[in-house]
Amino acid sequence: MKTQVIRRTMNPVHGWLALLLTVLFCLVQTSVVQAADHTPVQGAEALRSTLFDVQMALAGDATTAAATMETVEVLTVEPWFVTLTEVAPTAAATVQQALTDAQTAVDNGDGPAFAAARAQVWTALLSGAQTIVLQAVAQGDVTTAREWLLVREFRQATRFSRPNADATLALVALESGQISAEDAANAIRADLYDTYQARLTEALRNLASADEQGFALRRAEHAASAQGYFAILQPAYLEQRQAMATDALRADLAALTAATLANASTAELQAQLATVSAALDGFRAAPLLPAEQAQRAGQLLRFLNLVGVEYGRGVRNGEVTSDLEIREAVTFFTGARAAFDDLRDLLAARDGAQTTALVTLFTDLEAQINSAVTRQDVADPAAVDTTVTAINDQLHATMPEAWLRRDNSADFDVIQTSLDNMEAAVASGDYALAESARVDAYAILESGPEARIQAFAAQYKLPIEDLFWYGQGEEVGLAYLISQEADLAAVKQTRAALNAQLDAAELAVSGNSSSFALASNAAIIVFREGLEAVLILASLMAGFKSLEQRRLRKPMWWGAGAAGLASILTWLLAQGLLTSLARYGEALEAIVSLIAIGVLLLITNWFFHQNYWTGH
Repeated sequence: MKTQVIRRTMNPVHGWLALLLTVLFCLVQTSVVQAADHTPVQGAEALRSTLFDVQMALAGDATTAAATMETVEVLTVEPWFVTLTEVAPTAAATVQQALTDAQTAVDNGDGPAFAAARAQVWTALLSGAQTIVLQAVAQGDVTTAREWLLVREFRQATRFSRPNADATLALVALESGQISAEDAANAIRADLYDTYQARLTEALRNLASADEQGFALRRAEHAASAQGYFAILQPAYLEQRQAMATDALRADLAALTAATLANASTAELQAQLATVSAALDGFRAAPLLPAEQAQRAGQLLRFLNLVGVEYGRGVRNGEVTSDLEIREAVTFFTGARAAFDDLRDLLAARDGAQTTALVTLFTDLEAQINSAVTRQDVADPAAVDTTVTAINDQLHATMPEAWLRRDNSADFDVIQTSLDNMEAAVASGDYALAESARVDAYAILESGPEARIQAFAAQYKLPIEDLFWYGQGEEVGLAYLISQEADLAAVKQTRAALNAQLDAAELAVSGNSSSFALASNAAIIVFREGLEAVLILASLMAGFKSLEQRRLRKPMWWGAGAAGLASILTWLLAQGLLTSLARYGEALEAIVSLIAIGVLLLITNWFFHQNYWTGH
């Protein structure tokens, strides 16, 4: 009985202990399973996000930062990190050293040092992932290559610069046997090099900006990021510039990181940045193909011209009147500068002095646009136009002739690419990026083929506008669908209708149109517009019926001849005038049309009044 009593007394305790142990066991097992199930990209992102959490905690809660830092060690014993250690030992060693530096920074409460170490961990992971991908491709292991290719970055996405999918497409082609392993490796390397060189440029630019604003953590992080990105690009730099220059640049970047950690002055950092920039001048890790060069040049010229247009629409009398237009000007400038950065080394090879001057002009233009953003000493639109014109003139003087040729089919290709990106963004649920891609496509249409569509295929203009924007016809406009976060099927349906209209418009305005068709269109336009003037002139002369009135016909003939000469002079003046008034767009077109109607009504009223009302 005592035993039974004891058992009854202890059962609740045993039950709670058993339950607690079971829960703990399940949690441990779940944690182990989750850790074991980490893919390379999941593990890398988990390490990255954990370090970010540590950095956030370090600013105000050292205890939490230290506790969170202890969890990092678990991630470095997972299978994905073991693979990194075995296949890319140099990158893995860099990660381990950076983690050691990060732990020291946490112990010392040193935020900038931790930010630098965190950046070094991430860029070393990117470097190791690239090594694993290229080795897997060489061995024909597409599965491993695809897993590790996800551990990468993309170029900063803007409306005019979209994430590149060349590496992914190369793996697809390799798997299907369409290309060799060597060709796939070259495509992957070019894609990643292009991305990381763009990131290197951004890191150096952001470093200068962070220094001006006095952000110590960001300054250290950007400097370390630049150092890490160059480590990825180092083989390409070594091949082009040899060992001595490579060692010098690597040392300069290390010194730049050290200077940010030592809280160097702005003057010292600017001097070091100038040294690094000079060493990078003319370097292109993944040279652009001729078609890509022409495409970047077209983007540069197209978006640069739109900067002045949008800025002029948003500023009047020294005040910002439209935030939307200023945002558009900033976006177009960002696209233009990104294209310029891609072409800078090629332009420098043709004319170094002109390219240096262009860099200065782009800096001036950025300052002018930022004045509207900050609303401090807002630059006059005329000053922005002057800067844009100066850049345009120097670009036309420096660019090869092949870059300056306008290719309408290329414009339509870029439009389709942007619409592809829009669909991809909708599929991933990123409607903000989808809207950016849609506006990107429309901006290219507006600045390129739209004028020819208006002249030679006007019947397509309104349907295209409706499908791009808020049309509510059989197919709802893309802008409306994106604003309502419609599903992918609806977007695809409208996209198909838009493609049909764009294809028809492209065919109508393409350079393949026959000479007879072009001549016929021109003749119809001239006949249609000229017929109005002829009918008015004939009506007026017919009204001069009496002998006394017939003497007025001769002055009218002289007036008609003078009007013809005036038309030629007006056409010559309009070439410059219409360009300067382009910022007023369709509003100007509407005003001019109303004036034309008013003049026509005035003349008609005068004629009827003279002939049928007063009898004169």
